[in-house]
Amino acid sequence: MSLLHNIMGNASEMNQSDAMQLISEFIVEGEEIVVAYKLIRDKIIFTTERLVLVDIQGITGSKVSFTSYAYSSIKSFTMESAGTFDLDCEIKLHAAGIGEISLKFSKGTDLKPIYKYLSKYILRDN
Repeated sequence: MSLLHNIMGNASEMNQSDAMQLISEFIVEGEEIVVAYKLIRDKIIFTTERLVLVDIQGITGSKVSFTSYAYSSIKSFTMESAGTFDLDCEIKLHAAGIGEISLKFSKGTDLKPIYKYLSKYILRDN
């Protein structure tokens, strides 16, 4: 079922050390990875300072795009749990000057810790 979730655009949790290898050059002093998720090749990484989306492109994966959203730019967020027939659950972030960022996760993913974490850091900055 995990492959099906990946094909349909649903992220599942990934190893933090693998996430650190991807963004170690961009981490600032005192910043830590809290949790990370993978979607086939793309990644969603929550740090203590920001959200980093990693978009691995092309057949070889040599082209990589890193998008960083400071928690201070996120003005509101929504959590949607999976229903009986849903294959995913979702967090929608509303960022100033950017619009909506939709993050989809596998049905079994517990989004409550992420929501609580976002509450802590986003409400602190707004």
